Amino acid sequence: MIKQKLHTLPALRASVYLYGLVILVFSAFIVSCEDNPDINYLTYDDQVIGPEPTILSITPPGSEAFASYTIVTITGEHFSPDSGGNLVYFSGVPAQIQSESATEIVVLAPDKVGTDLQVNVVVAGALEIATVPYSLEQLSIENPGIGNAEKTVCLAIDNNENIYAMLADTRVMKIFPNGDSTTYGSTNFRAAGEMRIGPGGALYIQRTSQRTLFRIPPGGGEAEEFITFPESVGGQTVRLTSFDFDEHGNIFAGGVGGGLVVFNTLGNSFGTEEYLDGAKIKSIRVYDGYVYLGLEDGVWRNEILSDTGNVGSGTMVFDWDDAGSLSNSDLKSITIAADGDILIGSANTSATSLDPILVVHPDGTSEPLYPGQLTLPATQMVWGNGNFVYVNRMNRDEELRRIIRVNLLKPGAPYFGRGS
Repeated sequence: MIKQKLHTLPALRASVYLYGLVILVFSAFIVSCEDNPDINYLTYDDQVIGPEPTILSITPPGSEAFASYTIVTITGEHFSPDSGGNLVYFSGVPAQIQSESATEIVVLAPDKVGTDLQVNVVVAGALEIATVPYSLEQLSIENPGIGNAEKTVCLAIDNNENIYAMLADTRVMKIFPNGDSTTYGSTNFRAAGEMRIGPGGALYIQRTSQRTLFRIPPGGGEAEEFITFPESVGGQTVRLTSFDFDEHGNIFAGGVGGGLVVFNTLGNSFGTEEYLDGAKIKSIRVYDGYVYLGLEDGVWRNEILSDTGNVGSGTMVFDWDDAGSLSNSDLKSITIAADGDILIGSANTSATSLDPILVVHPDGTSEPLYPGQLTLPATQMVWGNGNFVYVNRMNRDEELRRIIRVNLLKPGAPYFGRGS
């Protein structure tokens, strides 16, 4: 009798161990069922233990995937081919399954941000849970350091990712990457169309509809007059809104009158005689040897022909009439990626559900940036030193007014003047 007990003890232990594993796996299904009542779960009356599932790959890479937005494809072996036979978790948070087969599961990434996540695939009938490390990025976030109570007129960013925000009360705030802020300077005017960190580390500010460019010296202080552009060009009064530097230090500026004007490194200020047909220049960026202009009717560019700011004739890069539903919005701002993609920010007071930013690719095709994820308006956009674009959602409505940091997963074109 004793021999029989000793003989059967290992088998008994194995049975208890197996039973414990089955209970563990099935418990995960039961708990998940409460959170996902719409999933069709298998019954276990005649359950057969299946092979161990294996994850071979996940696309896209975690560095390119956003929480609550990206469709993630998990490729592997021994998944359940049955609908509802698989569960996917990102560090304990269930993912919504879009499709599933024995070798592939497609899910919508859940709302879980982190660089050290674990993706777990639980398969009905399997005693093991497939696990691989993964990460999910945050698509956008309200930038800390300044609230919606303050009305931010325009932004600039230095090479240390500090933000400079001019407020409607004439203060200029410096916001550090950790969210701390301090008063950096002030102006004697309330409206400005553009700010840039320029040569020598000074902060340059274009007062709206004026022809004088102001400058706050490095380290902060009161804004002082720096240069004055011509009073008129081609019979039109010069009224400026935006400007940008090129690699030589020339300044290209434009607005609602006088077309494109230049202040060059020789100290000369002159009109290019371009865009004198009533065009309203909303935004300016220099990229790859060209001055890009955001106008009411689309994006134009002029080749920079010399290191003293001479330019060629303007050509249209993108017609705003081709912007689809966004063509009814007002073009407000442009910025450019290092790979040549142009981001166009817009505003629309009547169709507030529209996407605020359009991406125009070098081949001329276009698409909204992150459809359904961002909110109008995109009054001004400034690319940081890495993958983030800072969007000034300037608005009378305090609920909409924000500075939003958007992850583009790629760097922007250089802003000449930063760090020089």
